[in-house]
Amino acid sequence: MRALRCIELNEVEVSAIISVVRNVLMEIVGASELKREVDEGVLDTLNQYHFGTFVTWYNGPVLRGCIGLIEPDRSLVQQIEYCATQSAKADPRFEPISKSEIMQIQFSVSILTPLRELNVKNKSELLSKLDEHK
Repeated sequence: MRALRCIELNEVEVSAIISVVRNVLMEIVGASELKREVDEGVLDTLNQYHFGTFVTWYNGPVLRGCIGLIEPDRSLVQQIEYCATQSAKADPRFEPISKSEIMQIQFSVSILTPLRELNVKNKSELLSKLDEHK
């Protein structure tokens, strides 16, 4: 596992993540024929990372699902696939995304930096440290 503060993804890696999330949705709604090929070498590179992730779905400007994990318990691609699946079909606030919606659906993927401990003595010091990291 690579221990990094953050990562910068290149265009090919971003495209692979987009395809992974899109493929999850196509599988969920029963449109597997619309799935895209994803370069296994790129996935292998991405899977060297372990970060918390969130996947958020929108139908136009309306939230349609959002689930994430702050701390990783699997590789980056597996974490993204898990969050995409759970947020598309198991967010308790919404019905699962349906095939009739796929032309309007948009999504975002958030890849979190690792958690860091903040050593503080009181609320004031906490707020000051949080303000430093904006």
